[in-house]
Amino acid sequence: MLVYPLMAQARQLNLPYGFEVPLCVATLAAYLEEHGIRTEILDLNLHSEPYRLLRQMFTRLGPKVVGFTAMTPLIYNAHKAASQVKEMDPSVVTVVGGIHPSALPQDTLNRFALFDYVVLGEGEITLLELVRHVLERSDPKDEPGLALRADGSVKVNRKRPQIKDLDALPFPAREKLEHSKYIGSASNYYRLPTTAAQASRGCPYNCTNCSKGVYGQDSLRFMSPGRVVEEIEYCKKTLGIRNFKMIDDTMTVKKEWVLQFCELLASKDLNLSWNASARVDTCDLEMLKAMKRAGCFQIKWGPEAGTEKALKAINKRITLEQSENAMEISRKAGIESNASFMIGIPGETVEDIEKTIEFACKISPDVVTFALLSPYPGSPVYEDALREGRILHTVWDEYLHQGFALMKHDVLSEDELERLFRRAYNRFYFRPRYLLKRVKWFFKQPVRESRIIAENIWMLVSKK
Repeated sequence: MLVYPLMAQARQLNLPYGFEVPLCVATLAAYLEEHGIRTEILDLNLHSEPYRLLRQMFTRLGPKVVGFTAMTPLIYNAHKAASQVKEMDPSVVTVVGGIHPSALPQDTLNRFALFDYVVLGEGEITLLELVRHVLERSDPKDEPGLALRADGSVKVNRKRPQIKDLDALPFPAREKLEHSKYIGSASNYYRLPTTAAQASRGCPYNCTNCSKGVYGQDSLRFMSPGRVVEEIEYCKKTLGIRNFKMIDDTMTVKKEWVLQFCELLASKDLNLSWNASARVDTCDLEMLKAMKRAGCFQIKWGPEAGTEKALKAINKRITLEQSENAMEISRKAGIESNASFMIGIPGETVEDIEKTIEFACKISPDVVTFALLSPYPGSPVYEDALREGRILHTVWDEYLHQGFALMKHDVLSEDELERLFRRAYNRFYFRPRYLLKRVKWFFKQPVRESRIIAENIWMLVSKK
């Protein structure tokens, strides 16, 4: 049984939009099923009485192992769900995986007593082997990719090698999810129903704010273009999916791969829409036009800052000119641009952040996201802040708030950072030029635009 925990404080915040498809648990479920392990998925976010349903489902299934996944803001609620399971049957094995426990396995097992094991990094093979140990009643203490308690302390085993042939993985078990309930943020889809998909794993870059390195993801691996298109076609024909959110970190790194993928997808004439993330230094107009022909409606870019100084501080390895060019070729290709920026990069002054805000307005993406730089466990930023005693909060569910200072800045106060965060949103979204653009878009897509407006209003109100 696999459980996706409640988003921390999501219901209390009364989010005006739904939730994204948890592709991670669907992928694990498919792999277990392929190897003869019966598996069910419960996403607690989709139900008004989630823990009552968890107890009912646990009683009905009687699983030997219950798995949870947890990003940093979700770890407390994952443990709360584990407590419900242990209360019903203390003998059941509970295991947690995901980026947070992979980054902090000792802290996770020391702080959260009701997790029995941590799966480190990619979970498919390790989780399968752990389940086999449980069913065979053998000791998994030396199993690669696991962290566990042994002899009064936490034992972290050696890493398991990454999966090399991603084509060999089964399609994620989306049929075990309630797809009609996954709507997500309106800026992430063009039509419904929608789902997440993934063509690659890994990232060859080393930005200091990113914690993906805990997966050992410096080794970039792609599925073949044909394998990805086959999965997309399967989703359209069997589940009626019409929109795909590609969750790859660096899908556009290999131009020839992208061109092959787009040519093959376009040839299928599936009438689909999709979006993807890209670095501003990996795309050109030829690639974007090919993506547009294949149904891509939006690219998520990461300019991150408006000064070369800040970009260098996070080892982003891009230039301001490349960010400007990325927005320009997006417009020429007819693809929406969705850009993210960070505030509070080490060494930044008020003047630097004002330059970032002005730069965002200058390049004028269609959608923008600002976030205070957060010290996520596993990132170099976290390690530096921890070593220097600048971590302000280790109550992990606080990491849900993008406008909440989580570490002491070397120049600016918490109040200054949070004020600049609010100013960034107000300055960008209330420009006459931008408001006129959204009015035009409203008449083209009134339903989608209404949802985007509602989400932006919520963001502005919640940050005050």
